[in-house]
Amino acid sequence: RASRRWRARLIASGTARAFAQSAAMMALALGMCDAGVTGEFRQTKAIAALSLFPTPFEALASGLGTPDWLPRPGGRTSHLAIGTVAAVVALYVGARFWGGAESPAAATALLSVELVALMVALAIAAPRNASRLFGQKHAEGDMVLLEWLKAYIGRLLGPGIAIA
Repeated sequence: RASRRWRARLIASGTARAFAQSAAMMALALGMCDAGVTGEFRQTKAIAALSLFPTPFEALASGLGTPDWLPRPGGRTSHLAIGTVAAVVALYVGARFWGGAESPAAATALLSVELVALMVALAIAAPRNASRLFGQKHAEGDMVLLEWLKAYIGRLLGPGIAIA
């Protein structure tokens, strides 16, 4: 029973990650459009950067390419992810409280930093959850279910919710 609950939690977190990634990309494009930062493929470049920036963090969190003299991330990845989210919340509250995002360009820059930090937090947490899911009894079926949910719920509904 606990294993079933754990599997459902891992599948839900993977689906939520795909949902948040897709929504973040659309939110960044819309924020840039609202600020008038368009033309010369700026939105395309920003979304590409948003997609690529978390990649090294995910590689480090999974231990890929980590030198022998560095300790493996192990269980500390959840602390890093939570710390990153806390930093984003503090940045958001601080900017709104002190009025640091009054101009559209400043608001877009703040939104970009917040979304990058969110994507980094998701990238840090992803390898740990994936390895836990691989270790479950019905790993192959769960991975197929996860990929279908990520495709249909995360990638299709995320942008739609961000636009709405």
